[in-house]
Amino acid sequence: MGAKEYHADLPTSHILYLDCNSLYATYQQFPLPIGDFRLLLDDDLARFDVSAVATDSPIGYIVECDLEYPMHLHDLHNTYARRDQMPTPKVYETRLESA
Repeated sequence: MGAKEYHADLPTSHILYLDCNSLYATYQQFPLPIGDFRLLLDDDLARFDVSAVATDSPIGYIVECDLEYPMHLHDLHNTYARRDQMPTPKVYETRLESA
């Protein structure tokens, strides 16, 4: 698009970009992990319930996992991913400090 396509006689139009997720800005408001990292042991992991962790808990968790998704399911599940038959993720516990 250049000067040749500009029509001063037409009404002005605008493009509005909305970042509805705002993931970067949202997570900049939360405490960051600063140390005391440890890998949860198998018995800790067996008892771990993410829904029991308070949103303002001074202990946070980082989940590390490798997922393999079968190619034949990509089209079937293109709007959501299933996690029910994947390997158990590693969970790390860490202390959080307010920014």
